Amino acid sequence: MASCSLEEFSAAAITDLSSPRPAPSSHWSPPPPGVLKINVDGASYDLDGTSSIGVIIKDCKGEAITALCKPLQSHYLAELVEVLAMEHGILLAQEMQLNTHLNRDFNYAAHELVLLARRTGTHQLWKGVTPPFLDPIVQADMLN
Repeated sequence: MASCSLEEFSAAAITDLSSPRPAPSSHWSPPPPGVLKINVDGASYDLDGTSSIGVIIKDCKGEAITALCKPLQSHYLAELVEVLAMEHGILLAQEMQLNTHLNRDFNYAAHELVLLARRTGTHQLWKGVTPPFLDPIVQADMLN
């Protein structure tokens, strides 16, 4: 399933997963008006053998349209977890019938969702609102 999703994703967008992530002093940049941006993150934890993902979709004002955190059923390689995070971001956008721009830069909010999934071990979904604990992060994204 992941292999098929990766092929579909590659056909839709070209993303260099090996490129370095932006410096911490960088900030999230909004998409153009009328376009949404998906930020995703995934992490694998060798010590406890778990993996989790986070997805947040924001509009040009930086407001969250939807967010998701999800623990995965097993421990996966970090690269595969990133692919699964992208897959879930795309599927969530399709489920909500959203027009999106894919981007993995400046994904601090998505990373916080990954950590929440790991801590709670539960799948959580927010639609039309920013998860309250992400409010300061989303606001800071717009100030930088």
